[in-house]
Amino acid sequence: MAVKNSASVAAARSQRILVFGNTNNFPNLLADGLRNLGHFVIQVISRTDLLHRPEGRSPALHDNYPEWIIDRSSLRDEDYAWQTPALFEMLSELQAHDYDMAILNDLGPSLAEWLPVPTAVLLTGSDLTSYASYDLLRSRTMNWAPSFRQSLMGRELLDRYAGLVTRQRRALLSADLVSFAYAGLIPEGDRLLDEIGVQPEQRFMLQMAETIQLSATPLPPGDRLKIISGCRTTWRGGEGSGLTSQDLKGTDILLRGYALYRQRGGNARLSLVRKGVDVQATNDLIKDLGLARKVTWLKEMTLDEYRAVVAHSHIVCDQLANSCPGMVTLDALAQGRPVLANFRPDIFGRYQNEPYPGLQASSPEEVCEQLQWADGDRDGLAELGRQSRAYAETVLSPQRAAASLVRKLIGE
Repeated sequence: MAVKNSASVAAARSQRILVFGNTNNFPNLLADGLRNLGHFVIQVISRTDLLHRPEGRSPALHDNYPEWIIDRSSLRDEDYAWQTPALFEMLSELQAHDYDMAILNDLGPSLAEWLPVPTAVLLTGSDLTSYASYDLLRSRTMNWAPSFRQSLMGRELLDRYAGLVTRQRRALLSADLVSFAYAGLIPEGDRLLDEIGVQPEQRFMLQMAETIQLSATPLPPGDRLKIISGCRTTWRGGEGSGLTSQDLKGTDILLRGYALYRQRGGNARLSLVRKGVDVQATNDLIKDLGLARKVTWLKEMTLDEYRAVVAHSHIVCDQLANSCPGMVTLDALAQGRPVLANFRPDIFGRYQNEPYPGLQASSPEEVCEQLQWADGDRDGLAELGRQSRAYAETVLSPQRAAASLVRKLIGE
């Protein structure tokens, strides 16, 4: 594959772009934004989980991928670590397209040395905290018998996984751009990027809302507020849990605030999704707070089912701890729903010209106050919903994010 110089790339209006990986369908949303701008895109799907496959976002794509989406989810972590013939067969296929730039997610960064074009790494979780950390060696070997660990095969496996981590880290170090949460939002990730040597000027945070497929709908009628918490019920953490600050959603803050609100006469109905490592602890807290008859548990749903629930709700709750707003917030904004969350104004205020529209809360008392306001000002709540959709369209559209990313990569 020929390396493109910056002048030739900048001169071309339509770019040829490789998008590798699809964690949480975030890269697929970006790919749609790029294609809507007229760029030629090839996207490689690298996982079998529905959450990370285009049909999880667009059910009509089940067994019906268009030509620009290539499914290579049959490759395992071991193929990337051992650099098997199957891996190089895929690389050969990709190199035939002669890209102008590459956007790499999941294990894509480990392939960067074979893709000598301007590169953006799109970090979405394990591609940094697992595959770019030498802790991967410990997690992959913790159940090995001492005899196997000392064997030739065991030592070779360890070397191969170390090589995979090294390639992933090397790609982050040499990438033109590294998309990750703003500095300060996820301290564990910041420490790892600093350890690798990623520079502040390489970093940016790519944010997008699903404005392509989702439309705004009016808030539902009825005197009783319907509230849905869309994030995982994961909030305890602690040493040995393996969880980072990014994983902790503050479900306890929501429940304690909701309990205060009910004690002060509120009658909104709260629904939680039975998903996350602290479901049982959450159920215990609900009983302790006297909310057993006031909280509804919903089964884990497909994305389409969840979005239908949101359409019949007045308020969507995202994380209330010290992580950052995620896809729960972004999708809710696209659907024209007011969001109750800790929007981390202490961090986002440094970077955003326009703050998120929404109901800011990071304590039980603030949760209670925001729900009381929503109860008392339905016109204001409806207007906040309209502002949410407008913000998603003007600030968070995939087309805007795609255009910004391409400009950064070609140096405009």
